[in-house]
Amino acid sequence: ILREFAGRFPTDYGEARSLPGIGDYTARAILSIAYNRPYAVVDGNVARIVARLGAIKGNINQPKFRGAVERAVEGLLSCRRPGDFNQALMELGQTVCVPRAPRCVACPLRKCCQAYRCGEPESYPAPRPRRATELRYLATAVIRRGAVAAVCDRRPERSNIFGTHRAPLQRMEPNPPVHCTSPWEPRSRRAP
Repeated sequence: ILREFAGRFPTDYGEARSLPGIGDYTARAILSIAYNRPYAVVDGNVARIVARLGAIKGNINQPKFRGAVERAVEGLLSCRRPGDFNQALMELGQTVCVPRAPRCVACPLRKCCQAYRCGEPESYPAPRPRRATELRYLATAVIRRGAVAAVCDRRPERSNIFGTHRAPLQRMEPNPPVHCTSPWEPRSRRAP
């Protein structure tokens, strides 16, 4: 920002997106709230409100649904104070139009809310499909002779906790035969 934009955050969407770490949502939020630019900010709360207002079926993660919600918000966007509009919608979704047990009676938009009229606001948007639980069997070994030695490796890049350390693990089949060549019996423990 200092080198390319003379120390000022850019007011152009394309320039804001060119900054490292600034994605679509962040660029829209900063430009609308700080610079009064007419960009719709769509987070999960806003998507839920719009889905309920228009009784839009679909899953938040589907591009078709996301596009419909963004178009609807852009149609509602106040050009006079877009930052205030975006913040108001986000707060309404955090406090009133919540995912479970929405407080429709306290909602200022209930008169124009199709999901409220139908009596099923919790049906919108459709819940995300649950991923099937994947059962994995992993084995690790600790070998001690005299002094205790610790062996660890780094979690792989594709791990959700990349970079942390762990005992080395090996994927294995369920209930494999265990062979032991030492005088000690192998012990296994199930994770709680």
